[in-house]
Amino acid sequence: MPAESKKIAAPGVFGKGRELTHLIRDESAKDSAEEKKRPWSIRKVDTQTIGKNRHKWSGHKVIVHLDMDAFFAAIEQQHCPQLKGQPVIIGGLPGYRGVVSTCSYEARVFGIKSAMPTAEAFRRCPVGIFLETSGSKYTYISIDVLNILREFSPILEPFSIDEAFVDITGIWERYGTPASMVKEMQMMIESRTGLTASAGIAHNKILAKMASGMDKPNGLTLVEPGTVGAFLENLPVETVWGIGPATQNALSQLGILTIGQLAMYDVYALRKIFGVHGAALHEIAHGRGDSTVTPYYHQPHEKSIGHETTLPNDTDSIDVIRANLRVLSERVGRRMRKSGYETKRIKLKFRYSDFSTFSRERTLTDYVRSDLAIFQQAVKLLDDNLQKARAIRLVGITVSHLREFKGVAQVEIFEELCEKKNSCICDVMDKIKDIYGDKSITYLSSSFRYK
Repeated sequence: MPAESKKIAAPGVFGKGRELTHLIRDESAKDSAEEKKRPWSIRKVDTQTIGKNRHKWSGHKVIVHLDMDAFFAAIEQQHCPQLKGQPVIIGGLPGYRGVVSTCSYEARVFGIKSAMPTAEAFRRCPVGIFLETSGSKYTYISIDVLNILREFSPILEPFSIDEAFVDITGIWERYGTPASMVKEMQMMIESRTGLTASAGIAHNKILAKMASGMDKPNGLTLVEPGTVGAFLENLPVETVWGIGPATQNALSQLGILTIGQLAMYDVYALRKIFGVHGAALHEIAHGRGDSTVTPYYHQPHEKSIGHETTLPNDTDSIDVIRANLRVLSERVGRRMRKSGYETKRIKLKFRYSDFSTFSRERTLTDYVRSDLAIFQQAVKLLDDNLQKARAIRLVGITVSHLREFKGVAQVEIFEELCEKKNSCICDVMDKIKDIYGDKSITYLSSSFRYK
């Protein structure tokens, strides 16, 4: 691939077509072999180059979005070399319900993508290697990657298990250019983990995230403040972070197919059609967005904690549905207690076999933190709202109205067992799981889960 790719955007709302330089893979190809071996801290840096980049980024932050390439599948291939070069699909096994979490690039040539039902993925790629997710393994590697990024900048915001934003404003100067610094990040990730990451650089988080998806795998896309218009002009609207199929279809009916057309559309008309979301889309189309990278230690407390599960088969069996709610209550409760919270609101989500989805919630008079309290409220919501003789496909539980648990005993609100006693039971179970794993102990009623 050439050292840099240049693209001229078509004339439009952003004015005359402008030259856009991105896809920077081999910018340092001119460096000597000896210089490449040196640590960045002693590498020669061209002060003239720094001055030019200072001018380009003057008054703007420099935000990086790092996105690991096919993260789960790449980890499995790294741990099992026999899987390299094979179509690996993570998320579920053929014959069971589930969706694709991610897949290797070898599998993507078959048209497989995230969130696709496993059955459809198997139909498209019967020779694929289907694996279940391994959360603890992926989390371990994710922490390794975050630790590497932290060596470059302390202003680091994890966005998901395989994504993160990094603010390198001012820091990039010791590397010569922002692109040089990010390339060093990518090389260090690959050398230490054997995995690759794609990156985007821009002056706000939305543009950086969009840019990181432009050149995968192991690519780097730079969107300088003066090239934002050319970058966005002819991109399809579905490229915008937050536009799904429904919004895309609605925009298409308005004749809006590209981001440039979205930018030209009247903002008041968009707000009337899409509400607040319409105004936000118009801002994004003009390249505006949040540039604040919030480190994990400054992020606000969790507002809600939830889990949901798709049942192996559609069922109207109350025993099976309740058993699954018991398991979900246990998972949600454990996460909530590990985070040091208690809850006052429980929400139940359920989806029928025809994919119609409903959610119901209840606010309690007292805060609770035990699995049983969450489970009992979820069952009450189920009994009050479930339509008889209709098969259920999916159930989920979410707790919100969280507050920090101070260790104060709750009032006895249950007839048989008080919340204080149930909380003590949960604390003991949590300690056992911490030592022997999440599957080491559970409730007997959960055994009906797959009946």
